[in-house]
Amino acid sequence: MTTEIDGVASLDLGSVERAVQALRALIAGRKLLPGEQLKQEDLSRLTQTSRGTLREALQVLAVERLVSYTRNRGYTVAKFEADEMRQLYELRDFAEQRLLESIPTTVGDDDIAVLVEINDQIKASLDQPHAILTLNDEFHLKMFELSPLQIIAEETRRWWHMSTAYRALSVTTSPDRSRIASDHDRMIDALRRGDTAGLVAIGYEHRHDSLYRIIPAIS
Repeated sequence: MTTEIDGVASLDLGSVERAVQALRALIAGRKLLPGEQLKQEDLSRLTQTSRGTLREALQVLAVERLVSYTRNRGYTVAKFEADEMRQLYELRDFAEQRLLESIPTTVGDDDIAVLVEINDQIKASLDQPHAILTLNDEFHLKMFELSPLQIIAEETRRWWHMSTAYRALSVTTSPDRSRIASDHDRMIDALRRGDTAGLVAIGYEHRHDSLYRIIPAIS
């Protein structure tokens, strides 16, 4: 298995979920690009899974719209136009504002410590775009877990997965990846202070900094 997906093999997951994670890693690492046709025989060998397991994994990703299926072409990595990406970020704006607003103003020290640890790993990985993307996802999804609005959080996670390939592009083209971690530091500080308005504002700025890099690349 290639380096990009080595970490997946050690996860305690079912075979289908393991294949899903492996495919997500390949897309996040831009080893599989938007619009690219997915050859199941090659992917089965690459992910070390059976064809049946791989098909089930692709069906999961199709529901998430990370891949798409057409009768004559089979599965391809989902491709979004600039306007579609803007719509996706509009959905995220609404949902993530609601999630951040609903986080209690007194977040426990243990929860803060987890976020700090993840962000420290980002700071140590500035020359590894794929690692940053994975850790950035972990940071934000962990923060969303602090909200009681878990139906909204679940939908938000799905929208995050849909844009994986494009958010990876945003990280690789960033002129200053340290800003990702510094934005996270500001969000953590807002959480500590119970500054809900500040947290929402920083989240919006952080999110749209990514969008502003994505749109020119796909327009």
